[in-house]
Amino acid sequence: MPDVQKTTINRPWAIKSAIIGLAFLAFGLWGLYDALVAYPKRGVGYALKAEQLYLQAAHDMGRILRAGVETPDAELTELRRRAAAGEQLNAREAQLMEWLEALGTVGRLDPAFTDLPRDRGDDPVGAAVRADAEGADPEPVPVRIDGGVSRLQELNTYWATRTPPKKLRGYDIPSQWVILAIGGGVGLYVGFLFFKVGTTTYRWEPGAKALTLPGGATILPSDLDDVDKRKWEKFLVFLKIREGHETLGGQEIKLDLYRHAPLEDWVLEMERERFPERASEEASVEAEGETEELHRPTDGAPAASDTGSPVIPSDEDATRGA
Repeated sequence: MPDVQKTTINRPWAIKSAIIGLAFLAFGLWGLYDALVAYPKRGVGYALKAEQLYLQAAHDMGRILRAGVETPDAELTELRRRAAAGEQLNAREAQLMEWLEALGTVGRLDPAFTDLPRDRGDDPVGAAVRADAEGADPEPVPVRIDGGVSRLQELNTYWATRTPPKKLRGYDIPSQWVILAIGGGVGLYVGFLFFKVGTTTYRWEPGAKALTLPGGATILPSDLDDVDKRKWEKFLVFLKIREGHETLGGQEIKLDLYRHAPLEDWVLEMERERFPERASEEASVEAEGETEELHRPTDGAPAASDTGSPVIPSDEDATRGA
């Protein structure tokens, strides 16, 4: 039985692709974390600061006892309509609109977060204020927020020792989902490429110099009309098959030499067998290049024969991968 060799995933391609895939995947996971954790936390923090400023404005105008908002969605719609019509909002109304917009950005435009009194829910202010308080046995956190006065007091205490976060813009969280889609999409695509390359196998019989393609067709050196290297620098080669081939006659087969190893060596061996004159020409060019290098001045001055146009190496591998 002939010694049949098989291609494997080319290590340089695998390393490069893995780095790219993992980088994009990490980028996508970063977007996921921001969308689910970091940005919502920042948005809630800004909403708490906006709530404090609203309650303070309501207190200054003598409206603190009626500071709860039973229908926040309708209230925000009306405030936006008035602002768009050019109507001047007072300080309380302006701060109310800012607070409601901040809640809407993080999906909390609901009476459960605006009405007074209301259940505390996952509100962090009460627990944080009591944790900051001196004493080993702080009072338990009330399960309800009773009214505007007590809420303003605890918000004032809360923000006295903290820096308010930046305002969350409306597109901040959606943009993180876009980042997740891009990063995750590229990461999955690279994973798909690994699977595809890993399951695509070329076979080689050294004795007959026969290359078997993944589809099962076999190519011998005598089946080649040409080995087209027009995209050799991109690690692509095109095999032009003679008309008389049983299954591939007249076709041009594109091979990716970068993903599959040692496919390039096999193609070059087939080319040398089918077109020996090309191998002689390449050897001659390579020898001329080595001779020129030996006669090149070492002091940096140009040689007498170099006063004209510079010599451009004709070796096709000189710009490979550039």
